[in-house]
Amino acid sequence: MASITRNISVGTRRWAPRLVASALAGMIAAVPMAWVMRGLNRVLPVRKTSWLTRLFSLPPKQVTKRISRRAGVPWVTKPGRRWDSATWLAHLGYGAAAASLYPVVTRPLPVPNIVRGMLFAIAVWAGSYLGWLPATNIMKPATRESARRNIVMIVSHLVWGALIGLLATNFSRRMSGPDGIHHNE
Repeated sequence: MASITRNISVGTRRWAPRLVASALAGMIAAVPMAWVMRGLNRVLPVRKTSWLTRLFSLPPKQVTKRISRRAGVPWVTKPGRRWDSATWLAHLGYGAAAASLYPVVTRPLPVPNIVRGMLFAIAVWAGSYLGWLPATNIMKPATRESARRNIVMIVSHLVWGALIGLLATNFSRRMSGPDGIHHNE
């Protein structure tokens, strides 16, 4: 029993910094991701839609609005605001939660961290926009969206993933203790 407890303790000390570091990296990376998303959404050509309509129609805003309605709190996404507090909190929170899986999912990949992060981001995009969002009727699947919308979302996810790849390992090394428990991936 003592050896099991010790193994759990060592495993926790090994993985806890990685999970926390990745969550922090995902939350931080969600900010430039949103900027890229908004910027691309403004500049990519589109047919007969105002830039204001395009801003309001970005997926983080749509998802937050639809989930808040289902939860019975539609007032958290007040009409007329582009990126309100609820949208930012949801976007940062989802970025952190999803990124916390990064070290577990990508550890066996023998590629540089930035590439690992970008591959992870594409998996998150696919799992969200081809998976749980359409399965829960929150959004239509990416296969039914315009190529323009998919470009905006995939490029912004690639930025998010690249930053996770760069930040998570650095944060994890800084968080690990001097006892040498944390091993480079």
